[in-house]
Amino acid sequence: KYVKHLVNMVEAQCKSPEDALKVANAGLNKAYTMFQFISKDGKTTTSFASAMSAANDTKFCTGFVKGELEAPKDKKLEISYKGKQISGDELKAQVKKWVDYGTIEASAGEAILKCADNPKWLDLSDRYFVLLGAGSAMGPFEILMSLGANVVAIDLDRPFIWKRLIERARNSSGSITFPMTKEQKDCADDAEMYASSGCNLFTETPLIRDWLVDLYPGKPFTVGSYAYLNGALHVQVSLAMDAICRDLCERRKGGTSLAYLCTPTDLHLIPKEAHDAALSNYKEFSKKPFCMLMKLLGGKKFLRKNVIDPVSGMGGDFYYVNGISVAQGPN
Repeated sequence: KYVKHLVNMVEAQCKSPEDALKVANAGLNKAYTMFQFISKDGKTTTSFASAMSAANDTKFCTGFVKGELEAPKDKKLEISYKGKQISGDELKAQVKKWVDYGTIEASAGEAILKCADNPKWLDLSDRYFVLLGAGSAMGPFEILMSLGANVVAIDLDRPFIWKRLIERARNSSGSITFPMTKEQKDCADDAEMYASSGCNLFTETPLIRDWLVDLYPGKPFTVGSYAYLNGALHVQVSLAMDAICRDLCERRKGGTSLAYLCTPTDLHLIPKEAHDAALSNYKEFSKKPFCMLMKLLGGKKFLRKNVIDPVSGMGGDFYYVNGISVAQGPN
């Protein structure tokens, strides 16, 4: 029954930039004070806000592995599609088909074409990416390694995770930097290095933040939040990632930009073009016999119109889509 409250919240945030920030800050501040932080040894419990502001004596060590491959001289944008890699004119033609059909937004198509026309953009050897949840199946670790990026990896302290990540980094032209519980030079072999790598976003949030703040001074970081868990656990890990992102933005002098992997099952603003396209598609398909039959037999539970009237605010009308799946839980 919380969906109606989320709708009201989004509509209230559309009124003005000030209202949007006021609502967001109020929610985050409440979460920071309401959620409890339990130390890794389980002996200390405090508010999350207090835990993030406290001084810490414990520090992570830093592990580093450089890829063993040379960066390819002639780079080109390739995308996997229907079992093969497409590039060049074939890729551009396919992007046009996707845009025309509505598979992707026009802005997404333009971004792909710009990358295809500027192959120098595919060299990420001077860029630093912090991946919170580096081993996530939906995260960009693989593509960043293939483009020679410098990845700062945050993931659980599980040896099998670090074996996979580090071996992939070695088989690339990029690099991987990661937190360790002991000095890398003191590890007798790779197995010991894997066992000493990683951290826990739930129980070591302040320590992860401290390590990242001091890492590679002066280098701009792009921080991506990719950790995912089911149900209420996702709310907790999201708050942990938000705290790290917040403090990196405020405390790193080299600059910090943020990246997120969004979900379609959410309530969010959309361009007017997307709103108009959804309305047009609904009008077209709702007249088809099989759609009319499905809607009739389903007691109007299926193929319901999901185009919402715009909300007026400072700067004009704002359009949004309600894609929340209540069955998915609070994540």
